[in-house]
Amino acid sequence: MRIPHECTVEWHRFRAVAAEPHARAWLDLVELRGRDPKTIDAYGHGLNEFLVWLHGRSPTAVDELDAYTFIRHLQTRGNLRQLSTGGALKNATLQQR
Repeated sequence: MRIPHECTVEWHRFRAVAAEPHARAWLDLVELRGRDPKTIDAYGHGLNEFLVWLHGRSPTAVDELDAYTFIRHLQTRGNLRQLSTGGALKNATLQQR
């Protein structure tokens, strides 16, 4: 049974998450648990990036090698905003994603 609540997730910002039922349900659950909107935004952004990186493959088919490969991708590509200042993703961001 689904408990009705007023959704504050801005799904248009996380199109890959919105299109994937498992991912959408997970982010919806994060919101239902009362997490801070900034936390929901960070999780949504990270999850959206992961789903885009999967190139249409189902996240339920992800294995350990996929997870390590995505982590390596995050470590080597950096964040475009931070690249302009010469930095890569911070460890806390890598851990969260």
